[in-house]
Amino acid sequence: MWFIFGFISLFSFIIYGIYKRINASWKGTRKKYKGKSYKYNIINYKNKVIKIALGIDAIEGYDYALKKESFIDRFFKKIGISNEYQTGNAEFDNNVYIVSDDDYLNNQLSSNEEIIKIILKIFSFDGNNKCKIKKIRHCSGQLWIEFKTKGKVEDNIVSKIAPKFIPLLENFNNELKKQTNNINKKRDPFIIKASVILAVSTGLAINGFIHLFRLIYVDLPFIIDTKALLADSILVGSIIILILISFTLFLLKRSSRTHMILIELVIIGYFGAVSTSYIELRNLNIELNQSIPEVYNVKVLYKSITRSSKSPDSHYLHVKDWNKTNKYEKIKVSKIHYNKFHKNQYINIYQKNGYLDYKWVYKIN
Repeated sequence: MWFIFGFISLFSFIIYGIYKRINASWKGTRKKYKGKSYKYNIINYKNKVIKIALGIDAIEGYDYALKKESFIDRFFKKIGISNEYQTGNAEFDNNVYIVSDDDYLNNQLSSNEEIIKIILKIFSFDGNNKCKIKKIRHCSGQLWIEFKTKGKVEDNIVSKIAPKFIPLLENFNNELKKQTNNINKKRDPFIIKASVILAVSTGLAINGFIHLFRLIYVDLPFIIDTKALLADSILVGSIIILILISFTLFLLKRSSRTHMILIELVIIGYFGAVSTSYIELRNLNIELNQSIPEVYNVKVLYKSITRSSKSPDSHYLHVKDWNKTNKYEKIKVSKIHYNKFHKNQYINIYQKNGYLDYKWVYKIN
């Protein structure tokens, strides 16, 4: 059951991820500045502002991002992995990275010096009020700026930064409107391909994390041969990521997004591939196992509890390893089992060999 559910949940996360990436809209609180409507969203963590989004309603039909060009961007361009459009404006091309393969947008940037000036002015405010600009984003009829905060920011931070950026975003949007035709047409050929690959990467990570988290609350059944399971999970996860990297290099063919997707695959996708493989191999090993159980009678040497303020207490029985390795096993059990068994009491452990040869315990009494 859990083996099939793992694939269902993974597929669901991927589909949702594709939708969210193609339709990257967000909700926020509405306000006005000099009669112009804008919205903002503040994300807090541990009573600290870590991210701010500030934007306006804008012209439809665009999907791009603009960010400060980094050493990593330059490196991947130099070795030919990624390909970024150059506007011909030296200051812009040296400092701003265009995350887009939309020829229409690129032509607008080249032919409209006013747009270039507006973008450079937005980035010139980077770091003011302890807000570092992460990127300018335009998608789903919204044009906004994402900020990362540095240190503690003022409570009225939005009122401080809105007067600087809202007029510039309005001017940016108006300049785009002057030149835009076929505004409802998706012009970037790589958006869907990139969205699918990133959704698979993120879906694997979310799926693996959630199911691993679920195991924290599961005492039975549990795998004995965890090292062998982990080694196989790393192997399978590595194969999955190599396949995704190959697809990325083949499908995107030097898009401006290529290196960003590769980095996310290595950092986020690899964790997801390994963790999802771990869960699925574990479930397959248990659910398809038809072997006859072996019963081991072992003595409870002592008991222990690991307490945590962020999660339920963990209860353990300490016994001698029944697989004859001259070691000791620390068995995680439910609170009911913990209270049921006592020190020096003998208990029965029911173990199976496993469909994939990872020994596992399905019952203790």
